[in-house]
Amino acid sequence: MDSLIIIDCDNFKDINDNYGHLKGDLALENISKGLRLTFRQTDIVGRIGGDEFCVYMHDIPSVDFVYSKCRQLVHNIQELNKEFQINVSIGIAILKKQSTYENLFKQADDALYRAKTNGRSQIIIYREKTAKSRGSSISYV
Repeated sequence: MDSLIIIDCDNFKDINDNYGHLKGDLALENISKGLRLTFRQTDIVGRIGGDEFCVYMHDIPSVDFVYSKCRQLVHNIQELNKEFQINVSIGIAILKKQSTYENLFKQADDALYRAKTNGRSQIIIYREKTAKSRGSSISYV
């Protein structure tokens, strides 16, 4: 089982506006450090652009393992940024055998969007629903 995680810094523009671009750059560096501290050496960590990052985790033992790593990431980012508070929203998707990597990215991005629209500073896992009775093809945890 594999997973894709998308991380977005909440209100990053406010950090640049209130503290300046040098502090904004420092915040991005600290998020990068938090990612390196949190995830395994075999995980692929990248910056999508701006204040968005992603992590591809291959051969994960469980969904709970991924969720736990994301909670640890939130803690590490806050520990590295004592000068000002940085909050992140996180979307998680789990690769199923019948899925594609394009779908995986879309699912993680959808989960991230849900995290941001639900008030930010949340970790959301994308889950496909098999029951059609709810009228939606997805649910979020």
